[in-house]
Amino acid sequence: MTEAEALELVLISVDNAIGSLSLFVTVTCAYMTVAYVVGSKLSPFQVLAVSGLYIFTSGVFIITTYVHVRTWGELQRGVPEGITAMNNVALWNESFWAYYATSACVIGMGICLYFMRNVRHPNSN
Repeated sequence: MTEAEALELVLISVDNAIGSLSLFVTVTCAYMTVAYVVGSKLSPFQVLAVSGLYIFTSGVFIITTYVHVRTWGELQRGVPEGITAMNNVALWNESFWAYYATSACVIGMGICLYFMRNVRHPNSN
């Protein structure tokens, strides 16, 4: 595979990863809105259903982001001389995006669930 072909495939993987990450942010904002606006009025089953759906969809988007980032790393390593446009640029560091960014998303999920709990039980802090 030539450097140009590898770069094109890397950019497609990056585009897919960014799309998944933006869907995660969208779902998280929707969950936070539901928690804030109607969280205290929801029945326990409704909270379980909304939170379960949030955990599932967010998990799918986080895993998808991780897979696409790892794919871009594999493609980058597949070119023996490296991809000139990506070499020595800190923003293209696969480890940062694969581990730190996805970890931040998982922590964000926990914070959102804690937020829902605090909205439902404001006096139990």
